[in-house]
Amino acid sequence: MSVRDPESRLRAARVRTLSIALLCGLALAPHGVAEEAPERTLDALVGALAADTVPARRAAAHALWLRRSETEPYAVAIAAGLRDDDPYVRTTCAGVLRERLFRTPDAVPGVAGALAHPRGDARRTARERRPGSFSQVEAGRDVVARALGDDDPEVRMHAARGLAMLPPERAAPVLSALHDRRSDPEPAVRAATLHALCKLDPNQGPASAAAALDDESATVREEALRALLLPGRAPEAPVDLVCRLLQGDENEPVRRRAALLLSQYGAAADTAVPALIRAWNEDTLPVRITATRSLALLAPLDARALPTLSEALWDDSPWIVRGAASGLAAVGPEAAPYAPDLCHVLRAVDDSGARHGAAIALARVLEPLVHEARDALEEAADHRGDAVHVSAAASLVRLFGDTARLQQLVDALGSESHALTAAHALRALGPLARPALPALERLDLDPGSVQGAVIAETVAELRAAKTESGGR
Repeated sequence: MSVRDPESRLRAARVRTLSIALLCGLALAPHGVAEEAPERTLDALVGALAADTVPARRAAAHALWLRRSETEPYAVAIAAGLRDDDPYVRTTCAGVLRERLFRTPDAVPGVAGALAHPRGDARRTARERRPGSFSQVEAGRDVVARALGDDDPEVRMHAARGLAMLPPERAAPVLSALHDRRSDPEPAVRAATLHALCKLDPNQGPASAAAALDDESATVREEALRALLLPGRAPEAPVDLVCRLLQGDENEPVRRRAALLLSQYGAAADTAVPALIRAWNEDTLPVRITATRSLALLAPLDARALPTLSEALWDDSPWIVRGAASGLAAVGPEAAPYAPDLCHVLRAVDDSGARHGAAIALARVLEPLVHEARDALEEAADHRGDAVHVSAAASLVRLFGDTARLQQLVDALGSESHALTAAHALRALGPLARPALPALERLDLDPGSVQGAVIAETVAELRAAKTESGGR
């Protein structure tokens, strides 16, 4: 029968499936017989890693991958697979051990041997799986530090990344080796080294990152900006240098990082806000979004950001609108002149996040002013010495719906000095004065007087409005 016959291929697939199942120690034997099978099967699989043929070693490595949660007792033996000549065996063994090996000090010699393998890809395999966890083993830390001097740049890069995961208090022995790699010829290694130094060496790391802002590689410049962005700590780089990166770097991610870093300088940096405003007006959308966020953070400290944030509320990008609204909300009452722009967002912007931000901003911008205005109006309305209390009472009705103040206006019609002001105030209120209609109808005012004529017109208008509304 031909090998290509469908039935033959199906039988072959079943044989392969059965073989894998047996290697994985699946419960194919009767109950009670398979209880000791897993350990014996793992012994056999680990032994098969030293088989003469590549297919046999690959099969063993794959089966161990499927059983990786049970392999901790075999970490040292499996580490030998990292030195195999076959890349599939090396990579699969590294995957098997990634949860166990790098926490097992006894396996350090196996990894150290793999890092000394003459083939660069073998050394990379030993470093690329969970390098940080391995580096936290004392002996492993020194092994990884030595890997910083490897001929293969990928090995050096992974070594720096692994050392970055050390607790800072255990990193002192490797700081010198990391500082030596700041001038590595490979940009990826320099970037990984900067990341490690800024995490492990708070005294010298930020200074190293600031010095790297002039690096020829955009990857290194971006990493340097990222490393300088430390919460609660002002960047050590000169603000003018960061502004130059924002305005002149050819790499967009670098400009974005520069825009974000400028928000950390606070009010002390006079050039930060103008540079961000220029980027907002001229740069690409991703940079403009980041510039908006930074302007929003700086707005409470620098009022020069407010006009740009107001303009940003009319931008086509909802992300820019959201950032601008958050900035105005943080500013508070000083942003009150821009309340109409926030109202525009609520009415016209088709983005729920932007409208949500505008609603919050309006409350924070106007609420203190509203409370202050109401307190002032109530104080004036309670002071009956002059006609000002009449206008204050009318304003309370108009702005806050305080209909209890309508009776104060009706009472003022009986005052010779306040009657005309009260009559005009009631008419100006229009439908808001409707609750006062019964009291106005009971008044006996001279229709020949000015206030009498005004009240007569007001009563007529209120009656007509009541009739149109069905008596409500």
